[in-house]
Amino acid sequence: MVNRSKPVLSARRITAGLLLATVAFGTGPAAAGASAWAGPSVVKVAETGLFSGRAFAPNSAVTVAVRGPDGSESHHSAVTSADGTLQYSFKPGAAGMYSLGVLNAAGRQISAATFNSVP
Repeated sequence: MVNRSKPVLSARRITAGLLLATVAFGTGPAAAGASAWAGPSVVKVAETGLFSGRAFAPNSAVTVAVRGPDGSESHHSAVTSADGTLQYSFKPGAAGMYSLGVLNAAGRQISAATFNSVP
């Protein structure tokens, strides 16, 4: 008698599922042409962290959206360089987690990074 209460997965099904997860949740430029945007993981309060990115559309107006630890958000205009790179400096005013998102001209987030600010 076969116990049908627990499904049996073959190695082929598991591998296919992992491959799908890798493709669907990949990060970085290879994932659907996504832009790479990164910076330090920790920045001291009142010190400057430099964030940089690549694979953005060249000479494009973008917005850097900064969300602070209290949930407040500020927007800062920027323009990518002719080679599609972007550099942005940020000085946190308080300790906590911050996120920096890059928004295209339509307001859609095209890349993001997070960092922790410490005293």
